[in-house]
Amino acid sequence: MMKRYLKNDVLKDRAKYYLDGHYGTMILGFFFFITLLMCFSIMLTSAELAVQDTFGKTGAAMTLFRWLGNFATQLLVAILQFGFAYACLKLACRQRLLYTDLFCGFQGESFLPIAVITFVRLVINSVCFALSDYLSRGFNFSLTGELDLLQLLYILLALLGGYVIYIPISLALDLSFYLVLDFPEKNSFEVLRDSFKIIRGHRKRFLYLQLSFFPMYLLMCLSLGIGFLWLFPYYQMSVTLFYLDLMHPSEG
Repeated sequence: MMKRYLKNDVLKDRAKYYLDGHYGTMILGFFFFITLLMCFSIMLTSAELAVQDTFGKTGAAMTLFRWLGNFATQLLVAILQFGFAYACLKLACRQRLLYTDLFCGFQGESFLPIAVITFVRLVINSVCFALSDYLSRGFNFSLTGELDLLQLLYILLALLGGYVIYIPISLALDLSFYLVLDFPEKNSFEVLRDSFKIIRGHRKRFLYLQLSFFPMYLLMCLSLGIGFLWLFPYYQMSVTLFYLDLMHPSEG
């Protein structure tokens, strides 16, 4: 029989339904992580200044420090996404949600696959945008001074090419945390392989789902970011239901 998948509007409506009565827990957890990220960013900036005083603003040591700092920051973000993915899966399966569920990414058995997936994502990002980063060195954008339009064109084309490669890959990686939760017996590389399998043929639909939140993101910016406390759980629950729809489509 032919598999039938839910439309994105249906997934978003169901996300609101499953989140009803649980926004308080989600918002509190998200606020905690944002505070943690801000504190870590301040510490990282202070450490970077100290490294600059010792090794200078350029050089291998400074480049390595910045890359490791970026990895640590992305790892914290990934832990946040992992915890919310677990919480949303529990809500979708009508299980009781605990506040501590949002921090399950800090546990030993979950931390390693999260770190591996984050590392892979960061490496892919670095490769895809290496050319645009190289072309951007020394480029100064000014509305009043002279502007090298040809260099700007090259930078924009390099960025476009990077996104054309990166976006299809990132769509698969966005679902990898759910596979870690559903199949804890699999190692990180098996999870990455399977994430590319399940998204095959559904990238366009998943991309449309993500883009449908873009107008909301613009509105949230007008609220000085406060609205993101509500929007992030809503987005994560919608992605969770998209994953469950992929794994268990209806037939008809």
